[in-house]
Amino acid sequence: MKIAYFLLISVFILAPNSYGESSGTNNINAFVKGCVSSYNLGGPICECLAKKADERLTPRGFAFLVAGMNNEDKKTAELRSKLEMSEALEAGMFMVNTPQECGEGMDGN
Repeated sequence: MKIAYFLLISVFILAPNSYGESSGTNNINAFVKGCVSSYNLGGPICECLAKKADERLTPRGFAFLVAGMNNEDKKTAELRSKLEMSEALEAGMFMVNTPQECGEGMDGN
């Protein structure tokens, strides 16, 4: 939950200030690693989430989410400055709205 709060707070302090290039190919393995360690979820659920994030988020939004989950503070700050508001909102709300789509045990109980 700590990361979810971090992402929500990050979203509200962002200002759209860049229309630069995307960060490139999404790193599914880094997403799964961060998901398992930050959210204490099983590999199959995190793999499902990674696929959904790959489909739904922009490359910058995906990279921002992965950097936050993997506690890469410098990279998170760099990406935050490049995100458009819509990207930030989608990335910030992804782990709040999507986990229940990937399996049971996602309701916090």
